[in-house]
Amino acid sequence: MSDEQADITTSYVLYPNNSSAALENPKRVAAGKAIAEKTRQVWEEQKKALAKAAVIIANNEVKKDTSEPVNADPTPEPADPPQPPESVYWGFSTTQWLMAGGIVVGLLRLYSKEKRSRPLVQIFSIHSRTMSS
Repeated sequence: MSDEQADITTSYVLYPNNSSAALENPKRVAAGKAIAEKTRQVWEEQKKALAKAAVIIANNEVKKDTSEPVNADPTPEPADPPQPPESVYWGFSTTQWLMAGGIVVGLLRLYSKEKRSRPLVQIFSIHSRTMSS
């Protein structure tokens, strides 16, 4: 080891943040350059492949435009899909009628419970009036 290399190594050990003392690893530099070159070549190949694909697509579109349209499917498509049958009951669907029925049944339950408990309320209210007087 020469004196100059020893000084650099010593200063690097003493001051690890000193950028002037950092040495580049030649193997690592060579590997980085090789990777960069391969990446550049791959990009160029991709550009060439995209250009070829664009030419092929353009040629196919030109062929489609110049040739007569071939009707492969002889059955015509229907203009409009068939409409579902309309409800005869004031424009409500079955689901809407079921929902309305459920609401009516719920209100009837509340009304019947209130009617059944009304005599008890009257008894308790009479009893509480007589007790407090």
